[in-house]
Amino acid sequence: MPDMPLRILIVEDHVEDSELVVNELRRAGLHITWQRVETETQYLNALGHPLDLIIADYTMPDFDALRAIDLLQERGLDIPFIVVSGTISDEVAVNCLKRGATDYLLKDRLARLGSAVISALAEKRLREEKRQAEAALQKSERRYRALIENSNDIFVIVDATMRLLYASPSAERILGYTPENMADRSLYDFIHPHDLPAFKDSLQTAIAHPGAAQPLMEHRARHRDGSWHYFETVITSLLEDANIGGIVVNAHDVTEHKLAEEARLNSEERLRAVIANLPVIVFAFDRDEVLTLIEGDGVETLGLNAEEMRGKPIPEAFRHSFQIVENYHRALAGESFISLIDLPNGPTFEVYYSALRNRQGEVSGAIGVAIDITERRMAEEALRTTELLQVKLDKEKELSLLKSRFVSMVTHEFRTPLTTILSSSDMLKTYSERLDDERKAEHLNKIQSQVKRLTALLEDILTINKAETVGVEFNPSPTDLETFCREFLSEYEDASSIHTLHFNVEGRPARASLDQKLLRQALSNIVSNAIKYSPDGGNVYFDLEYQPGKAIIRIRDEGIGIPEDDLNRLFEIFHRASNVRGFPGTGLGLIIVKNAVDAHSGRVSVESTMGVGTTFTIELPLLYI
Repeated sequence: MPDMPLRILIVEDHVEDSELVVNELRRAGLHITWQRVETETQYLNALGHPLDLIIADYTMPDFDALRAIDLLQERGLDIPFIVVSGTISDEVAVNCLKRGATDYLLKDRLARLGSAVISALAEKRLREEKRQAEAALQKSERRYRALIENSNDIFVIVDATMRLLYASPSAERILGYTPENMADRSLYDFIHPHDLPAFKDSLQTAIAHPGAAQPLMEHRARHRDGSWHYFETVITSLLEDANIGGIVVNAHDVTEHKLAEEARLNSEERLRAVIANLPVIVFAFDRDEVLTLIEGDGVETLGLNAEEMRGKPIPEAFRHSFQIVENYHRALAGESFISLIDLPNGPTFEVYYSALRNRQGEVSGAIGVAIDITERRMAEEALRTTELLQVKLDKEKELSLLKSRFVSMVTHEFRTPLTTILSSSDMLKTYSERLDDERKAEHLNKIQSQVKRLTALLEDILTINKAETVGVEFNPSPTDLETFCREFLSEYEDASSIHTLHFNVEGRPARASLDQKLLRQALSNIVSNAIKYSPDGGNVYFDLEYQPGKAIIRIRDEGIGIPEDDLNRLFEIFHRASNVRGFPGTGLGLIIVKNAVDAHSGRVSVESTMGVGTTFTIELPLLYI
């Protein structure tokens, strides 16, 4: 029996009889709480509370058991109901049971009451378990039906003559055909003529091997609007299955994957175009010393032919290859280093070498980024002889430092995306036929993700370059700052399922004149860092406070914190804190934040405690409109 007392309602007009029932229940070892009613009104009020059992006298002056049973059933309540009476005929007893009573007893035979109650409660548990099982079965059937109806796959059943017997609802969503459009038509009517012979062969093979799914095949099917969609299809003959009695065709729409493949190729072309216009030479080799990549503005400057060089071993690709081969083997050993290459009667290059690693962390090749430092070296030699030239040399060193930081950043930030792109491209090229749809989509998504990462990196570089050359473009417009912040945070709430973002507003809201693009850049970099350097499941707090003449935005995380020695250099270009190794980053984000805040004549500050978290505070003057 349950630990909680049984809640029992006794419908009886004699108090003494009620107490006899209670005593008998307790004598049977039942732990109960009880209430007595004797009118219909009292009974209805009691039904509004949780009950485990009802024991009712068959007849009373103003109420009776049959009426009580009817009222119980009208309300759809499943509560065991036992009728107790001083005298009752077999006919009346049977009528009670037919009307819905669980059991009936004579008052002079109450010794059986305890076992009757236990039996009634057991029957209720069985009914409840049956209902739960039926509900679970219905839920499972609804889930299966929803899976079929909302799947991106089309499920079709045809007979041996290819006449359509069934088409899943997804056929209308994907190909535009309603069941009426497809009724009694041949499956062949929908297959592209060029793909039809292979499709027929697969069907015949399926018929010859009942129950065995045939190998995945790709074909095109006609949309109702006349266009063609690409599908990957599995065919299984279940003609001999009494429940199916047909050939099952499971077609998965891969049109988007085809378009994604085209997008990947286009993205690769755009990536090559970007690298080709950088003032560097980016090159990569595989483990067999074969040149797999060479791009950059310096390729044409040296009169090299990138197309002829790609795919060739190092000695064939480069005339002066001895030093390159030596550095290549150092990079393959996992070393990252800088090397100088002096070409006879030509420029001098500073080359940054590093290993390329695959997803398993294994070295799969080497990458190098070369920058022409000929002018710098000539300047260094000239500046040694005069103090005036020393100033220029200092500037050149500063420029070289920025270049070195830039190239180091490019080497680091380009290496992982390029490795992923090359690895996924090789996998798709080499093992395409053996990869299933999910794996293909995974590689395509990786390529697209890394291209987006490179594009974002280049946008940051261009933003900073524009700020340093022509200044930050400031275009304020009327802005509801609270609405802007809420909409901005909603984007991160959709993208980050493992962090919780909290938004709080204090003070009297006011519209102001702000540059939304610059403000979004600043907030994006701070919130992205807060998420990136916080543990999974961590909180990020975004507070907006209105004060007279200004708005204060505080973004606080519970992340790793920033070392004290790094706080004063956070807003220097390319600078990154000493404790963020292993986290991706360029050292550009916070300079973008500062430029954006400065453009608003605002202030940005930071407070941080190692292992506790970091708070960025932005103060913006409000130009009220």
